[in-house]
Amino acid sequence: MNLLIDMTHINIDQLLSSTSIYVFRIINSFDSTIQNKITLLISPELEEYINKEYPNYKYIIFPYTNKIVSKHKKGISKFILQTRKYRQYVNNSKCDGLLIANNLLFYTCIPTQLKKLVIIHDLKAIKDRTRLQKILNYIFYALLIISSHKTIAISNFTKQDILRYYSKFIQKKIEVVYNSIQLSEKITLPKNFPNNLKYILYVNTLHKYKNIETLLEAITLIKKINHKLVVVGKSTSYWENTLIPYIKKNNLHDKIIHLETVTDEELHYLYKNASLFISCSTREGFGYTPIEAAICECPVICSTCEALPETTLNQLEYYNPVYDAIELSNKIKKILTSPPSSSSLKATSQLFLNKYSPEKQAQNIYNLLTYK
Repeated sequence: MNLLIDMTHINIDQLLSSTSIYVFRIINSFDSTIQNKITLLISPELEEYINKEYPNYKYIIFPYTNKIVSKHKKGISKFILQTRKYRQYVNNSKCDGLLIANNLLFYTCIPTQLKKLVIIHDLKAIKDRTRLQKILNYIFYALLIISSHKTIAISNFTKQDILRYYSKFIQKKIEVVYNSIQLSEKITLPKNFPNNLKYILYVNTLHKYKNIETLLEAITLIKKINHKLVVVGKSTSYWENTLIPYIKKNNLHDKIIHLETVTDEELHYLYKNASLFISCSTREGFGYTPIEAAICECPVICSTCEALPETTLNQLEYYNPVYDAIELSNKIKKILTSPPSSSSLKATSQLFLNKYSPEKQAQNIYNLLTYK
């Protein structure tokens, strides 16, 4: 069974986006017996990167990505061109199955001759957009699911969310395959990062729904704290226009270290050496970062929103309600004063490593191609 993996959403400047990481982890996890059955469908700008990083994989260049077509086509004419060309390239790929792990590339909802496996990470696109965007995205997901052989939800929460929005008749199409966790084997101290620093760690996108503001409020409430707060995430308008003014107003600038980008090796160091990791998100279809931190035997405080209790297996320290800064500050003081034992942290780490093995997840996805 030959599998075509859609990577047309990945540009060079998006190698570290969540959907890009998801695809790369799948590719990295296929063993040598499956690799020769895989073909990658890529954008032209990704060719050099693929040749360097994945020399054992065949690939097809798709020259009709959004970045290219948007230069001379808009609206319905762009959609018609892309869907026509996408079906042509997919059908001529000499593959049996097609894996689509991107979000909101409208041309991918077109039916093809291949068995289509579709990954749905979450439904934020029909929850948190304008009314017109919600309607268009609702139609897109409906067509994507209907045209699929199987639709993969990354958690039971996401599966139930899909079934809440769409008719129960699609229930047999939905399968749960959890994300995999894959940390760098190497550990590197980030450049100019103080050695032996005591710090609390936050790693996530700096958008409002990730709720770092509640964490900042909690830090403000803790008057005596010897730890810095290390924030890892690219600057956004929300960070610049809302959070930085809050930091200045409450004199937190000396307590916060903001790292916009870190390598995988540096991220491993940050997880491994943090006194505490905090995830206060209000929207998570899976939630990589608290699990990654726990695998590195770091104590974790986590919100209970959406899929987080399920995917973290109820093994972490939780706080609730999600916007309660007082509750979060109390949990922070509790963990810093009396951290979990090293044996319990090791046990949690091993549990997550077994549960989210990349090899296991990749094999589960590949096996769905033969599922009738």
